[in-house]
Amino acid sequence: MTRHRLFRSVALTCLAMLTGCATDRVAGPENKLALTAKTFRDPPASVRPIYRWWLPLAAVDPDELRRELDQMADAGAGGVEVAAMPVPGDIGHDAAFLREHGFGTPRWTATLETIFEKARERNLRVDMMVGPLWPTALPSVNALNDPAAQQRLVAGYAQMAPGASWATALPLPQGAVPSVKSVLCAPMQAGERRVNVQSIAGLAIGDMITIGEGDDADRAAISALTGPQSGQCGATVVLAAPAAHGHSIDSPVVDEAKRTLVAVLAAQCLSSECPITRGKRTLDPASVKNLTRRARKDGTLKWTAPGGKAPWYLIAFYQTADGQKLDQMSATTPNYVIDHIGKAGARAVADFYDRSVLTPRLRALIRNSAGSALFEDSYEPEEGLKWTWSFAREFARRRGYPITRALPVLANAGVGARLGAFDFPDVGERLREDYRQTWSDLYGDNHMRPYKAWANSLGMHTRLQIEGGPMEMGDLAALADIPEGENRNFLNNPQFWKIVGVGAQIRAHEVPLSTECCPIDAGVWATTVGGKPFTVAQGTGAPNGRAGNNSNLNWVYKAYAGGVNQLVWHGFPYLTTPEGSGPRSRWPGNSMDGNSSFSEAFGPRMPQWPDYRRVNDHLARLQLAMRQGRARYDLAIFWHDFGVEGIAPNVTPYSGYPGLSKVPTTTSALNDAGFTYQFVSPAYFNATTVRQVRDGVWLPDSIGVKAIILNNQRVMPLASLQRIADLVRKGNMPLIVVGALPERTAGAATETGDDARLQALAAELNSLANMPGSRVRMVDSLDAVPGALASLGISPAAAHISDPASSAILAVRRRTADADYYLLFNQSTDAATQTLELEGQGVPYELDTWSGRIHPIGLFERTPAGVRMQVRVGANDAKLFALGFFGGAVDAVHAVTSTGPAVRTHKGALVLRTDRNGIFETKLSDGSTVRTAVDGVIPPIRLDRWTLARESWTADASGAPGLDHRLKTVLPDIELRAGGDGTLPSWTQFEPIDAAGVGLYTATFTLPAGWTVKDGALLDLGQVIDTFRITVNGIEVEPSSYQDTSTIDIGPQLHPGQNRILVRVATPLRNAVKAYLRSGVKRLAEVGLIGPVILHPYREEEVSKDGQR
Repeated sequence: MTRHRLFRSVALTCLAMLTGCATDRVAGPENKLALTAKTFRDPPASVRPIYRWWLPLAAVDPDELRRELDQMADAGAGGVEVAAMPVPGDIGHDAAFLREHGFGTPRWTATLETIFEKARERNLRVDMMVGPLWPTALPSVNALNDPAAQQRLVAGYAQMAPGASWATALPLPQGAVPSVKSVLCAPMQAGERRVNVQSIAGLAIGDMITIGEGDDADRAAISALTGPQSGQCGATVVLAAPAAHGHSIDSPVVDEAKRTLVAVLAAQCLSSECPITRGKRTLDPASVKNLTRRARKDGTLKWTAPGGKAPWYLIAFYQTADGQKLDQMSATTPNYVIDHIGKAGARAVADFYDRSVLTPRLRALIRNSAGSALFEDSYEPEEGLKWTWSFAREFARRRGYPITRALPVLANAGVGARLGAFDFPDVGERLREDYRQTWSDLYGDNHMRPYKAWANSLGMHTRLQIEGGPMEMGDLAALADIPEGENRNFLNNPQFWKIVGVGAQIRAHEVPLSTECCPIDAGVWATTVGGKPFTVAQGTGAPNGRAGNNSNLNWVYKAYAGGVNQLVWHGFPYLTTPEGSGPRSRWPGNSMDGNSSFSEAFGPRMPQWPDYRRVNDHLARLQLAMRQGRARYDLAIFWHDFGVEGIAPNVTPYSGYPGLSKVPTTTSALNDAGFTYQFVSPAYFNATTVRQVRDGVWLPDSIGVKAIILNNQRVMPLASLQRIADLVRKGNMPLIVVGALPERTAGAATETGDDARLQALAAELNSLANMPGSRVRMVDSLDAVPGALASLGISPAAAHISDPASSAILAVRRRTADADYYLLFNQSTDAATQTLELEGQGVPYELDTWSGRIHPIGLFERTPAGVRMQVRVGANDAKLFALGFFGGAVDAVHAVTSTGPAVRTHKGALVLRTDRNGIFETKLSDGSTVRTAVDGVIPPIRLDRWTLARESWTADASGAPGLDHRLKTVLPDIELRAGGDGTLPSWTQFEPIDAAGVGLYTATFTLPAGWTVKDGALLDLGQVIDTFRITVNGIEVEPSSYQDTSTIDIGPQLHPGQNRILVRVATPLRNAVKAYLRSGVKRLAEVGLIGPVILHPYREEEVSKDGQR
C-alpha cells in the first residue's frame, strides 16, 4: 500500500530559544526523524535508548570494551554515556594504581579513543561524563583552597547587650570549618622546617597549617611540597619559617580552609526575647549597620552597640572553601568539587581536558562521532550556603542593591538559603529569593553557558541535569543542548519533567528531553521489565527518591508522561573490577556499587538480556514518535520557583518558598477532563514571545497553548505579569486566575512602587473578568478551571468523555504539519477503558510499539475537531495513537458505533471481533446499520497444567566474573498444577530454591473441530517474572507488552484439535546471588510464570451489508 510521508524531519540546526539562534552550531544527533513504516519498524540509532556505562576508571581491556559496545548495540542501544567509577578495595586506594589508571591519565584517554573508534563502527553515540561521579570534580582541583573549588559563606556571631562595647577578635564561624588532616610520620625538632607527613593530599603551597595541639602548636605557611600525594608516609612539607616547638610522631597536621572576610554587620533584635543559642532570632532590618571598614587587618574590631531595650548581634561573614570532595578517582586524590557558580570552575574543566585528555586523535574522533555530548550529572551539594568570589559584586549588579542588606538572613543558612540563624520580618524571604535568583543566574552564566561554548567548539552537545541547587529550572533548561532530569530525584512524577521540559520545547528547534532511569532500590540483579503497577502519588510520597517498585517500564513510562523522549538506562557496568577488589571482581561481576546496591546491572549477565532488544525497540519507537513535530499543550501554567519540593530532597531540603506547593497532582480536575499543560517560567514571557499569538493560540509554532493559568501565584516578577497582561489585552489570550491574585513581586525590589504596580495590574485583570466578552476568569480552585475553560469554548486536545470523569489516562501530544500523535499512559493500578475525543485531522491509527506494526482503527466517530474513540490501556502501560494520512482514504467507510466489543480493520475490510455469541449492530459512517450474527464462540480456557524445564545460572568453580564462568545447569523437569485461584508456584517452591535463569513452560489444550480461520484467542499470562517469549504450535508469537500481559493475540497460530504452547521465561538473577542475605537467610523473590494463565477465545466476522445476517 502506498503511504504518504506522515512525519517531517526535525533537525537540530540550532539549539536556542525562540528569541534567536546560537552562534555556535553543532550538527544534531537526529537528522532522519521522519516516522515512516520503515523507520517505525526499525528506528534509527538517534532515537534509541542509551546506556550509562560504568567503567572502573581506566582499569579496562580494549577488547572487552569493544565486546561490550557490541553487546549494547545488539540489544538495540543508540549510544553510551561513559562514566568513571571508583575501584573498591585496597587497590582503589593504591597511589601507583591511580597514577596508571586514574581519571584523566593517558590510559583514560586511550580508553576514550577505543570507545569512540568502536562506537563509530557500530553507529553508537558516545557521551562523556564531565568528571568522575558527581558533582563534578577534577584531578587538577586537588587542593582544599584551590580558587576553582566550590566555595561557601559561613558566619560567626555574638550577642551584645545594648550599649555594650566590643574590643576583641571578630566572631569566628559557628561549627566545624572544612580542613585537611594528616599526621607526622617522624618526630620533629624545634627549629626544623622540613616536616615528614603521612599525606600531602589537599595541601597547597601558601596554605597555613597547624602542627600539634594546644599551647605548643605551631602555625606556619607551606613553601614547598615533595613526595607522593598520599600513602604511608614519605611526603614532605617545607615550612616558610622554622617550627618553634618540637612535636612527636603522629602529632596532627591540620590545614584549615582559608577564610576571607566578606562583611561585618551588626543588627538589633526586634524584641528583648532574642535567644543566644537556639530559637527564632528576628532582627530589625532598619537597625543593620555595616562595620566592615572598621574591622582591622588583625581580625579585631572596636565598636559600641547603641542603646535600647533589645540586644544586638555582631555578625562576621567569611568566604571559605566548601571542602566537598571525591576520593579514589585519580592520583591527585582528593579531588574537590568545582565552583559551579563562579567562572573558575567551568574554566578548570576546559583547561584540564585541553591539557590532559583531548589528544589530537581523540579530538578528531569526537568530531567524527554521531552527535556526542558532554554530560554533567546532578548537582548534589553537601550542606552550607554556596558562594563564589564574585557573588557580592554580581548580586549588587543583578539585584540593584548591596549584598550586605541580605546577609543577616543568609547567616549559616543551608543549601538554597533555607532559614538560618536570623530572619527579618516581612522582607526576610524576599531577600532569600534574591539570593536564589542570583545563584541561579550565576549557575547559568558562569557554568552552563561556558560548558556549551566549549563543548560546541569540540563538536559536542551539552546534556546537563538541571536539578539540585536553588535553580530556576525551566529558565536554565534552555541553556543546555539537551536538558535532563532523573526518575529517582524526580520521584517518578511526570510534572517535574515538564518544569525542565519547557526549556527543550520553547525553542526555534526543539531538542530532546532526557531522563536518567532507573536507579531502582529493589537492587542490582533484581529489577524486572514489567511489574506491579504503582501510582504517581505512591512514588511521590517515597522518602529520598525511593519512588516506586522494581519495574523498569513503570519508571520509564512516568517520565514519558512528562514529555521525556530520550532514555538513558542506569546502567551497564563494565564486566569486572580489578582482581582482588572485592565482590565486584567475583561472579556475577561488576555493578554500580556492589551486589547489594540499588540500580540494575544491565548486560548479558542478566537472564533477561536477550529480551531487552525487544524492550529497546519498543522504547525507540515511542521516542521516535515523541520527537515528531512539536510538543503541544492545551494550557500554560506560570511557574516561578527555585527547585521543586521533592527533587533531590536529601541535598536540597529547603522549604517555605511559595511556589513549592503549586504543582498540580496528576489526578487534578484538569487531568480528569484530559487537559494537557506545561509549566512556563519567566524567561519565556518576553518581548518576542508576547507577540506570538495566532488564531487564539500562544506560541503556535512550538507548544501552542490555548490559555494561561495563574495558580495561586501570590509572588511573581512584575515583568512576567506585564507580559501576561499584554497577551490578554493585545492577543486576546484567555487567562484563568486560580485563587489569590498576585500580591507582590519576587525578591526585595529596589524600585519603590513595584508591588503597587503589580497589584494594580492584578486589579485590572480582576476587573476585566467582570466585563462582557472578557476572556479572563477568576476561580477559587483548580477544580473550577475546566468549567471556566468550557465557558470560553476551550476543550482539551485529548478530552475525556467517559462518565464519570477519570484522570487514569495521561496524554502527551506531538503535532506535525499533517499529523497528531498521542502517547497515552495509564497512571492507575487497573486497566483503563475510556472514551476520548482526540484533536487532529485524518484517520486514527494505533501504532503498536512492540511489534512495529501500524493498524488503522475501524471504530470511531468524527467530531468537528477530530475523532471520538474508545481506548483501553493496561495498568501502568503506555500506548501510541496517531491521526493522519497513512495512505488510507479519509472518506473510507468506518464503524461509528457498535454493540460488539470491538471493530477493527483487516486487509481493508471492517471486522467485528467478539468473545461472546449474539447479534451485533454496527452503525457505519455512511449512515447505514449492519447486523452481524456470531455463534460458536467457546468459553475461556484456564491452562492449569504445565511442564517446567529450568536452566539455572550460577558461578562455576572458579567464582570468576563473566559469561565464561557462568555455569548453566539443566534441572529436572517439574510437573506443575495451578492452585484453586489458578496461580502456579514460584521457582522458590522447588529445590534449589535460589535458582535463577531461564524456564520453559509447556502446556497443551484442545480446540473444537469447528475452529476456523475466523476464530482466535487472546492469551492472558497473568503475573510473569520476568521477560517472556511465546511459541504456539512451533510458531513464535510477535512481541507484546511486558507491562500488560493480559491481551496477547495468539489467534493466527491456533488450529483445531490439540495445540501446544511454550512460554520461555527469563528471571532476574537476584536469587542466585549470595549477597542477598539478611540474618544469614536469603531474601528470595518470586520468579517464573505465576499466572493465572487464561485463554480467551474470540471470533471475527466481516461487517458487510451484503453478508449481514
